[in-house]
Amino acid sequence: ALLRLPPGSWTINGLHPSLSGAKPDLYYAASLPASVATKCAAGKTVDVTLTTKSPAPSWVSGDTSLPATAFQHALVGRPLPKILVKEWLGGTNPLPKTLKGKVMLVYLWATWCGPCKRVSPMMAELHARLARRGLVFVPTSVDRDRLALQDYVEAESSGAAPVAWVGPQPLAKLPIRGIPTVVAIDDEGIVRAVHTGTGVGVDTWTKWLGERLDEAQGKRPRTRIAPPKVVAKPKAKPKKSRRKRAKKRKRR
Repeated sequence: ALLRLPPGSWTINGLHPSLSGAKPDLYYAASLPASVATKCAAGKTVDVTLTTKSPAPSWVSGDTSLPATAFQHALVGRPLPKILVKEWLGGTNPLPKTLKGKVMLVYLWATWCGPCKRVSPMMAELHARLARRGLVFVPTSVDRDRLALQDYVEAESSGAAPVAWVGPQPLAKLPIRGIPTVVAIDDEGIVRAVHTGTGVGVDTWTKWLGERLDEAQGKRPRTRIAPPKVVAKPKAKPKKSRRKRAKKRKRR
């Protein structure tokens, strides 16, 4: 479809094109805080082409709810340990002074990660859908190669959230088995869910995060959670000394 704009001042809203088949189409329909103002010169017309979206891939919808393992992770119910950010790429530090009324989504990924290429577009769409409601989206790169990350950010992340480059150290320090990993943190700074891998669709995340935002903003009762129970390992029996074993053999 071809949309012809007459001379005048126009505002084009949108930061993120939405996924194939995903709805709503955020790039053209959503009114996002940041916009681009375009003024048409007198006597000229600007042509804007809108393309038809392809059907959604089967993995976009994913499961209808987060898996139980997301709430059984060792980090759930506790504050997320501090992660040192080496540099912010594609923008300045977006972290707010307080999480009051907000929910933070930390997305651990890397440019070399195959599954991340499927999850990253969904994370960008979540940011577009829920940023105005209070979602703080923090894409966190564990890349070792800063230059590779810089090239990726410049090519793929125009208008997206700034990327926190932390390097590979967090994967060794945190109880996380791999990437992509999504960590959801509530307004009290407590980890509420941790999911590694694919399988959870954008609509499922939107619904679950929307509920957490409603809790943070007092629109629904807060769900209290307790940290997963850590099963203590049975204590090993103390080994007998050589002298005690020798005395036992003499008695026999």
